This record gives sequence, structure tokens and C-alpha cells, in this order.
Amino acid sequence: MSKPATTVDTGVIEEAARRLITAATSGEPCPPVRDLIGRDDLAAAYAVQRRITETRLAGGACLVGRKIGLTSEAVQHQLGASRCERGR
Repeated sequence: MSKPATTVDTGVIEEAARRLITAATSGEPCPPVRDLIGRDDLAAAYAVQRRITETRLAGGACLVGRKIGLTSEAVQHQLGASRCERGR
């Protein structure tokens, strides 16, 4: 699966990830990263998420758990799905 394109600079992605990692480890809130990556750039948001995951894995964390979506029959019907979606 290819990565969605974003026009946000790599340095901005790094700064957003750093800001969120620092907030998570310090317990102190940070300014919203939407001020860096924009409010509607989903590709940039996923890039920040990937960078955070890469940093945490490099620090010894491991991936656990599963993601389950479309669990509501109403939402499945609305989106034309016939079953739940799942992944890592």
C-alpha cells in the first residue's frame, strides 16, 4: 500500500512527532500539531504517526493489539461494508 502524498515538509513532520513524544513522556500538554501540519492534511497526520511509531520502536517499544473498525451494523450499512474491518 502506497503512502498518501503530503505537501508538508519532512522537518515539520519531525517537529510534530517530537512535540507529541515529548508531551507523552513528560506528561505535559503541547500546543496542537495542527498548527504545524494543518487541520485537514490526513497524509501529514499519518506521517507524524509513522514517525512516532518508528521512534518508539527504535527505543525498544513493540507493537501490540489490534484495530477493529466498522463494528456497528448501521455504519457498515452506511459505508457499504458487509463486515467489521481489522488490522494492526
